[in-house]
Amino acid sequence: MPILGISAFYHDSAAALVYDGQILGALEEERFSRIKHDASFPSQSIQKLLEKQNLHPSEIETVVFYEKPWRKMDRILHSFLQAGPKGFPVFLKSMPAAFFKSYGVPARLKQELSSLGIGVSPLYCEHHLSHAASAFLPSGFESAATLVVDGVGEWSTVSIGRGTPDCIELFEELHWPHSPGLFYSAITHFLGFIPMSGEYKLMGLAPYGEPCFLEDLNQHFLIPHEDGSFRIHPDFYGPLGDGDQALNRLKNYFGHLPRKPDEPLTPFHLNLASSAQKLLETVLLNLIRKALLLTRESRLCLAGGVALNCSANQILAAEIGEENLFVQPASSDAGGSLGAALWHSFLKTRKRPLNMRADLGTCYTPAQCAEALEQLKTPYQSLSEQETFEAAIQVLLMGGIVGWFEGSMEFGPRALGHRSILADPRRISARTTLNRLIKKREDFRPFAPCILEEEAGQWFEMSAPSPFMLRTVSLHEKRLCDGLVQPSPQGLPEHLTLPMSSLPAITHKNKTARVQTVGPNHRGSLRKLLRLWYQKTGCPVLLNTSFNQRGEPIVENPRQAVECYHRSQMHALYLEGLWIERNEETQNLPFIPSLEMTD
Repeated sequence: MPILGISAFYHDSAAALVYDGQILGALEEERFSRIKHDASFPSQSIQKLLEKQNLHPSEIETVVFYEKPWRKMDRILHSFLQAGPKGFPVFLKSMPAAFFKSYGVPARLKQELSSLGIGVSPLYCEHHLSHAASAFLPSGFESAATLVVDGVGEWSTVSIGRGTPDCIELFEELHWPHSPGLFYSAITHFLGFIPMSGEYKLMGLAPYGEPCFLEDLNQHFLIPHEDGSFRIHPDFYGPLGDGDQALNRLKNYFGHLPRKPDEPLTPFHLNLASSAQKLLETVLLNLIRKALLLTRESRLCLAGGVALNCSANQILAAEIGEENLFVQPASSDAGGSLGAALWHSFLKTRKRPLNMRADLGTCYTPAQCAEALEQLKTPYQSLSEQETFEAAIQVLLMGGIVGWFEGSMEFGPRALGHRSILADPRRISARTTLNRLIKKREDFRPFAPCILEEEAGQWFEMSAPSPFMLRTVSLHEKRLCDGLVQPSPQGLPEHLTLPMSSLPAITHKNKTARVQTVGPNHRGSLRKLLRLWYQKTGCPVLLNTSFNQRGEPIVENPRQAVECYHRSQMHALYLEGLWIERNEETQNLPFIPSLEMTD
């Protein structure tokens, strides 16, 4: 009988179905509610999972929640007591909501499940065990060290464990308030981005600065130790995790006000971002060394929100070997739903998934896509697969942007060819067009490439596949081209107008890219498109970014995809075999030559 895993009530709510050790599906609630990082009960996700598997709610045998809410409440109560009299006003203000979110969770879960027709009383899995299981069980490693790093789960902020064919054991933890995740979120907030959401912006900003504040952060904020442990300075955000206290301490120490979201970025902001990223990398490097030493393992499975820091992941991969590192693609709390279900299934059957896939979500038929197009009065063509690919490549060659919607939606924050936007990575103009006109986001944000797996070593410094786009790698030396100048839109900083490689649209300031390798086992037509693109251009790479605009989740269904296409200035859309193109606009695209391709 199927096992349902649930994460909810904090951020990144999700649901996952597991049967006999195999993953049937996993969905994030934000894709349906359209609220980014939605924390609500994932009722729509559960309903969609049941529909996809043709299951009746009564067929759910077990429900597992991804953490133990009473342990979280213990931590909250302890924190208020530790704060002493000064924490009493906050205690009175916050306790009712905290009580409801923690001790009230079991009753709320039963109520929500009952409303869906699921009459099972939920079981509970420890937060960090859910994360560890989500990484180790589908990793393909017979045994490995596990490392979970996030903001806080119940008491734990970091946990080290070991997975074997028989069990997963967590045997060393660091506890609240000593959290590298919350430290990084505090810097994110200070730099004018949304904490627990905009950390990837800090990561993308870091290469533009220098880590000149590293020692300041080391000595006065997050103090690492060589044995892998560290501590947060007690005055940083205190036992209550007060975000305002953290902002004030940063303001007082550095003599700068917190940046407002619409204010310009200054060298100070760039350098602070670089310093915070460097410190996080140092902390994680110390932690993996400790994890491997304690477990006597050579392989590592990584999860928790901090595991989505792909720049840090490459530092870790370089330390232990790319083939020895597995990162859960949905490492945030969304992945906790999958881990909780997998762990309970493993306890009963000792069976593990054959492999980890990202395409675990909803899918739609061409007829459903046609219906959405007709409802939105959008003309379309039904072309053969070859004709569609030829049309897409023609638009891409002219500098156009193509939406790509097919197959099962990805689980996790990365678009991997099922809910993607594609462009020619050889054009420096593609980056500006996407950021300003399509995605409507900050100019400093980088874009990622997808590449034929067998060609990756010729274009990037990498030796192992990267199917989930979870680590950055350096471009191959022969692809770099410092000094080349090319016409580009006005108003951009120089470092965004001077291409540093023959793939300027996906090359970040530090000459790296967050690569997705597309191998023979990729489900969908992206690999076929890449192969035809390679034949025609000599370039096996396309720019691949998520199908959404700034501030909204990735599109889930055909209607959302078509609406996003209309809101943006995308030139064409592929929708489950159907082809939509702005003919007049596409035919009049300004032609900007791409860089000469050489092998």
